[in-house]
Amino acid sequence: MIESNGGGDCEEPRGTLFFCSLEPEDHAAAIAKLKERWCSSSDATREFRVLRLDPRLLRRFDMVDDCCAVVVCHLFDGRTLLTDRDGLYNALLAAATRASRGNVFVALAGVDGTARHEIASDDIVRQLADDGGQVSIRAFHRHRRFLTWSDEPSDRQVAHVAGQGEEWVAPIVDLPPSLRAEGASSSNATRSRADSRAGGGGAFRCALL
Repeated sequence: MIESNGGGDCEEPRGTLFFCSLEPEDHAAAIAKLKERWCSSSDATREFRVLRLDPRLLRRFDMVDDCCAVVVCHLFDGRTLLTDRDGLYNALLAAATRASRGNVFVALAGVDGTARHEIASDDIVRQLADDGGQVSIRAFHRHRRFLTWSDEPSDRQVAHVAGQGEEWVAPIVDLPPSLRAEGASSSNATRSRADSRAGGGGAFRCALL
């Protein structure tokens, strides 16, 4: 289970937000809305950066230490393995949690059924966690750190990520045990999928756009 500190001041986060995606161009609308909201603050320390992830050897991902918040966004492609067994983002989420001091969000785009008042669709959470065995998604959802949208996030979701929402979202203190355990065991599946997609092996790359 994800643990959070459950308290603290309701101040807006300061620093850099990293939007991480395998193909950022698929999320142009989301990036534009999040960037506008994040950088609208008078706080000069708030910056927005996009990280293009190379799927090859993604399990070796290491996040920079000066980030304030991280959004890991995945476009629904029919067979979504985000976390846990064979999860693509296990190591990334672990590194992002450490680097951002727990201010990390997981977003699944390209899915319908999220009501305007929701941060994420309960039905999608059920499909991923119960039917798909990705129990970590339920933990992120329980702590208001899992988001779902179709083409772009709602204004409420954008404000939620930017720390300007209706409720304060406590930082994550620790990752679910299942996610920590799978971080080390997902390399073979990740490498196989990445090699098939990229045409061979290679060192991990993360391009800052």
